[in-house]
Amino acid sequence: MGGYLAQLGTAEGLRAVAVAAETDEDLVRSFGATDFVARGEGAAQRVRDLFPDGVDAVADAAVLGDGIVGAIRNGGQIASFRAYDADPGRGIRSHVLNVRERATDHAAISRLRELAEEGVLSMRVGRVLPAAETTEAHRLMERGGTRGRIVLEFPVMETDK
Repeated sequence: MGGYLAQLGTAEGLRAVAVAAETDEDLVRSFGATDFVARGEGAAQRVRDLFPDGVDAVADAAVLGDGIVGAIRNGGQIASFRAYDADPGRGIRSHVLNVRERATDHAAISRLRELAEEGVLSMRVGRVLPAAETTEAHRLMERGGTRGRIVLEFPVMETDK
């Protein structure tokens, strides 16, 4: 998710700061991140070392919550993919992002397709499995560590003409 966020933000002219594993620095920079901070204890302070007043906003794809709030400037924003129940304080606004809410936003979906076709948004596929192996796909997701997305391939149905 973080890779997509870096690409989308960069495409909109934003400066992307990636917080990720040290071994992923080259990868996240390839997505357009101009700045890199190693994740883990003290990541928020390392962001502040680069941006003493804090960053305008954080898209918390890694569910860091309180561990990253310190990187945000007063009056900034945090968006997370799971509910962030704490009050971040300092006038920071919290948003919960939910893909399901955009499932019928055809204009947004078309824009994502255009960005992928233009090469702005990379479609990293880690594994392709037949739809009959959905259980295995879930096991792989739960285990973690798969680079790229798991794609389920459905058989093409012949239609009568």
